[in-house]
Amino acid sequence: YSVDAHELRMERRPSTNMSNVSGYDDLLVDANFAEKTGNLSRDYIGDWMASLKAINKARIEAADEYGEIYLTRETVEYIFTLCIRLRMPIEVRFIAAATFDKFMRVHTRQMINFLAQLDMDTQRKKEEWDCVETNMSRQLTLRICSAIQIASKHVSYHDSLSTSQICKCLRTLGTPYTKAAVLKSEIRLMKAVDFRIPPTPVVYAESVLKLFVLSKRPDLHAQSVWDFICILMDVMFMERETIYNNLLASIVGDISAITATDKNRLKSDWILLACALVCAGCCCHYGFDVGDKVSVELEEACETPAKDTSELAIALLEVARGRTGSGGEGDERDHRPFTPPPNKRFAAGAGRRPIGVSRVGSLPFAAPTHRGK
Repeated sequence: YSVDAHELRMERRPSTNMSNVSGYDDLLVDANFAEKTGNLSRDYIGDWMASLKAINKARIEAADEYGEIYLTRETVEYIFTLCIRLRMPIEVRFIAAATFDKFMRVHTRQMINFLAQLDMDTQRKKEEWDCVETNMSRQLTLRICSAIQIASKHVSYHDSLSTSQICKCLRTLGTPYTKAAVLKSEIRLMKAVDFRIPPTPVVYAESVLKLFVLSKRPDLHAQSVWDFICILMDVMFMERETIYNNLLASIVGDISAITATDKNRLKSDWILLACALVCAGCCCHYGFDVGDKVSVELEEACETPAKDTSELAIALLEVARGRTGSGGEGDERDHRPFTPPPNKRFAAGAGRRPIGVSRVGSLPFAAPTHRGK
């Protein structure tokens, strides 16, 4: 996945508000926690969190045994690398990854159903499926670039990637396509996802961090914590399987008894994930002795068990420690100091209190207290 950064630098329109201030060539649409004009009225914060929890519960209940099977580590790294080289805002990479996975699942199911209806013997269908797989593999780069283009329009249409820019990008990657083919691919993706952009955990992380600042820590360096959260979300997307396997192993020991559906339900709990990201981000900025106290405060704010938040934050930080400083791709945030966490505990007994959360339910880890509200 080595791509020349200079060749992929697109000719973008000048930024209207940041090019002369921060030295960026492009408009970076990112969360600004110091901005007050866009704050949600306090009267509606409870309604907003209740809405997020209801959607979160529905997503957990809808999880199946397959999950986001196309978001392998290699695929996510490729998508993220292209987004970084194209100077895309943070949220674009997550939306692009979610859109690509949803498209591939729908597209694969359509191809399987189509072949199942053909009047052919089993051997002939197998040969046809081999051809379908070959064509899908050949088009992967095009589909990924289309997903990035769609995500860029969703975040900021004024500074989104044009068809000409996508064509230039594809030529640089060694897979040239015409403008007509790029437009057709974009429409194909949008139809497959029913013209609905898949959600991502970003809005949950932003909301929980903002709620944490408003209700618990008004003096928190939210922008710095958010920068660390963005790094950790990258790690979570790329190493999700490893992180949750380590988490389950630390909780139940033998994870062979955990079904794929239950594991995917745990991965679908974005309220828990957001709390763990905020807790881990605070640890990266302030030090790991604050981890237990932050997890307890997050329980009070979001009704997510503090022990669950702590365990997931630790699992995430342990994997993140192994990825930083490896010389891989990254953006400006990736060069910030990143201290490894202590083993299995933030601080020896500091701020820890017994939570007493029941583990009854389909999930061995995510407690029903926040899944059912």
